[in-house]
Amino acid sequence: MQVAFPSGLHTAPTVVTRTGSAYASPVYPTVASAYTTLPRHGSIAVQPTYVPRQPLPQYRPTICPEATVVPRQPYVPVGGKIVGPNGYAETLPTLEAFRAREEEVMANAFQANARFQFTESTREQREARCMASTEAAEAARKFTPSAADEAFVLEKLSQRGKIVIFSKTACPFCSHAKTLISSLFPRPLVDIVELDGQPRHGPVQQALRRHTGTTEVPQALVNGQWVGNCQELDQQHQQGLLVPKLRLFGCGFA
Repeated sequence: MQVAFPSGLHTAPTVVTRTGSAYASPVYPTVASAYTTLPRHGSIAVQPTYVPRQPLPQYRPTICPEATVVPRQPYVPVGGKIVGPNGYAETLPTLEAFRAREEEVMANAFQANARFQFTESTREQREARCMASTEAAEAARKFTPSAADEAFVLEKLSQRGKIVIFSKTACPFCSHAKTLISSLFPRPLVDIVELDGQPRHGPVQQALRRHTGTTEVPQALVNGQWVGNCQELDQQHQQGLLVPKLRLFGCGFA
């Protein structure tokens, strides 16, 4: 759903600011006012850009190559500003209100997608969607994956019989995708790759883009074949297509 465009296919990224915090903006997710305002790409509603809150959690540098350990810092629970793709803006006074609004928008997007027949995205479509984001395009120019990054991604994609999910723990779309996969019956064999130590659209995600066309998270693959981002996973699940696809691609089940 990198997840960054996971996020905003035909519109420039919106700016999200946070009030009352000692941390620099942007620090909060961009969301839309309602699913009816979300731009669409085929049958998929655009996934809002998500900028993780500060501070970042304590990371495990063994998760991915060249990960940076960020010490835990005090967190100030303040509200934030939501900016939608059509110029809509809403300021929420508390963190609780902000999270509740974020969950509402996610639910509306998933509900909107369920009304449309699922269609597979191509690599070219995913790359166009990713590069439509100014942030993602700039990161593609800025970050060059190392040989270690390439080897790490290839090793993960070469796994057989598992659904591999590239994720970041602070992203709500990643959390939704992981919860969805863990709730399936029969339960698929899963390898969750947390990229927390990487910058947004960082080197490992650039290496991943060479295979899938996008730096967004989450993105799920089985035996190197694209299964979907957050909204695609949710849409396929609601239409009864997800488990059959996992079987078709050769995913094992517990």
